[in-house]
Amino acid sequence: MKLLAGFSKTSLGRLLLRGAGGSLGVTVAGMALAMGLQLLLARLLGTEHYGVYAYSLSIVSLLVLAARMGMDTAAVRFVSQYGAAKDWNLLRGFLRWAHLRVLGVALGLGVLLVSVAWLFRQSLSDGLPSTLAWGSLLIPCLGLLGLRKGALQGLRRVALGQIPEQVVRPVLLGCLLGLFFWLVGRSPQAPEAMALATLAALLATLAAGWLLKSNLPLEVKEAAPSQLGRKWLGVSLPLWLVAGLRQILHQTDILLVGALLGTTEAGIYGVATRLAPLVALGLNAVNSIAAPLISELYAQQRHRELQTLVTQAAWAASLASLPLGLGLVLFRHPVLSLFGEDFRRGAPVVVILCLAQLVNAFTGPVGWLLNMTGHQKVNARILSWITGLNLLLNLPAILWLGLPGAALVTGGLQAVKNLWTWFEVRRRLGVNSSILPGSGMAI
Repeated sequence: MKLLAGFSKTSLGRLLLRGAGGSLGVTVAGMALAMGLQLLLARLLGTEHYGVYAYSLSIVSLLVLAARMGMDTAAVRFVSQYGAAKDWNLLRGFLRWAHLRVLGVALGLGVLLVSVAWLFRQSLSDGLPSTLAWGSLLIPCLGLLGLRKGALQGLRRVALGQIPEQVVRPVLLGCLLGLFFWLVGRSPQAPEAMALATLAALLATLAAGWLLKSNLPLEVKEAAPSQLGRKWLGVSLPLWLVAGLRQILHQTDILLVGALLGTTEAGIYGVATRLAPLVALGLNAVNSIAAPLISELYAQQRHRELQTLVTQAAWAASLASLPLGLGLVLFRHPVLSLFGEDFRRGAPVVVILCLAQLVNAFTGPVGWLLNMTGHQKVNARILSWITGLNLLLNLPAILWLGLPGAALVTGGLQAVKNLWTWFEVRRRLGVNSSILPGSGMAI
């Protein structure tokens, strides 16, 4: 209670708590829905078909990151800056420019995925080519959904921006799965589940578009769009590299598990990797509201307030993450058994990745600090090294230790990445974003 009272003494603390509270509420609901959805999919599809679905979704997720080209993160920065400066022409121009480019790249990547799946259909697992074909339609939907979420976050409509992806999409997919089972009289297979996921994502993307349009200031709708395409691309491309490398870092292990041990093992590993992010609920909620504030405070050279903000963000995230992490580690076996007895083999993976998520929370919003202050290239360089090591070390680790080997390499390198980024933030910005000694409670 004393800590919460300390937060409430500053306007930044009150804004952080209020914004993060709303975001946390949506995030908790979204994670609960996502876990329920994964449980439903695992039970309906079975270990084999769920493995094909999860493996295909991992490939699609990488292509979605490529399609976004960093525009979703750039939207947080530019929408926040242009909104604060009331530069409505540039704000409208950026949104139009970003939408056209994300859609064009996403459609091209979808065609590429279908072509590759068809060319190698004879050597792929049963059901994988058709599942990937349906997944190609998912790429433009999720590409635009992420962009619209970032734009709403830049407008400080953080919780509202999360609703289409974290609430609407899983609810719709759950309803569609139930409708399929009721109409057809059997469980869906992996290609059918991916088709339903695509329809749910399309409807969620349309909802996000409506929310963005409804929350834009009237002046934006009436403004003549201006373009700074070269500047926007110069910022978004490093952010694209950062997001892409981060996604590769998160997906390398499951892709290699699927390639080396089979899609069934990839499904088991995938369930475990989806449980670990529960630990980061508090961190994600705090970061979502802190990111546009970091951009504004840094642009206005309000350095003391920036230090206060990130210190409070680190402590709030850590206090939320610690009990979640300990609880998930203690109850990992009964939680995994909900998905099916075979999934209990992912218990060591849950422990390792939960510890890595705690390090992530303790170091605070380090990645956002670099991205929102013009140091995205530093973030990209760090992620390049970590991603390269992850690709290099995961192969022998999986062959030698199986699923725990993949988790040890991935989780360990994620912890190293966060500590390295924390060091660079201190060196370049003079800001300590963590709860490590010296950060204090600047409130």
